[in-house]
Amino acid sequence: MNLETVPLLLVALLLLTAGGDVTRADVTFDGANEAGTDPLVVAGGTVTVPADTTTPGPVYVVNGTLDVQGRVGGDVVQLGGRVVAGPTARIDGTVDALAGRRTVDPAAQVAVTSLDVTAGPSPAARALLFLVQTGVLALAGYLVARRWPTPLATAARAARRHPVVSLTAGALVSVSAIAMLVFMAFTLVLIPVSVLGLVAAVLVAGYGVVALGYLLGTRLARVGLEGPRATAAGVALVSVAAELLSFVPLGDVVVLLGATVGIGAVLVTYLGFREFVPASIPE
Repeated sequence: MNLETVPLLLVALLLLTAGGDVTRADVTFDGANEAGTDPLVVAGGTVTVPADTTTPGPVYVVNGTLDVQGRVGGDVVQLGGRVVAGPTARIDGTVDALAGRRTVDPAAQVAVTSLDVTAGPSPAARALLFLVQTGVLALAGYLVARRWPTPLATAARAARRHPVVSLTAGALVSVSAIAMLVFMAFTLVLIPVSVLGLVAAVLVAGYGVVALGYLLGTRLARVGLEGPRATAAGVALVSVAAELLSFVPLGDVVVLLGATVGIGAVLVTYLGFREFVPASIPE
């Protein structure tokens, strides 16, 4: 299961339990599976509704493939992945396609299709989204550098002086946090806690990006930028670099490693409030 699936899985489980009458659900992560009689969340693999069979629904598709050849009595919400409706398929509820791919046979009986935005945003919309994202990150960098310059500098130093330790800590905590959030989401009572944990994880990751931007901003003194303005410019440059790397083979891996170093630096310095000193082995 990739990282992008985790927040969508949490959203799907939260929507599934919003009605209050769901006590159990089937969640698939890999392999070939057949839909049963419980509500279904497809987070990976392939789930088939065979011909001449009925699954009551609702069905949430986060990743993987939902292959409908029979009948789905409830709603189908597609947050990602792929949905296939064969010639013998019948879907009684609404089909909300928010992302991913969808293939519907002309003979399939689909009751209602709404919110179909699977075509994706236009290049202009993607550019606007990138500019807004970069602006928000740069503003966050400016505010953090102005309000908490010392903790930010401490976290940035850890990323610069101890990148291997920061990378290791960031990777271990990130993997553990993902597993914990997913497991908590499976218990109905802890779904709100898992959502709060996801928000906290996003904030820590953002802080890590700001710390990397601070490091880059310290190099901008020669062009007259210092303090919070330099940090904001550094964060913007980090965002632009990450976007450009996404078009390069293995560029996403480089971006992921850099983000993990930032997260680890924030964690090993306790959000920048304690200088990280590596353990020394006595002679």
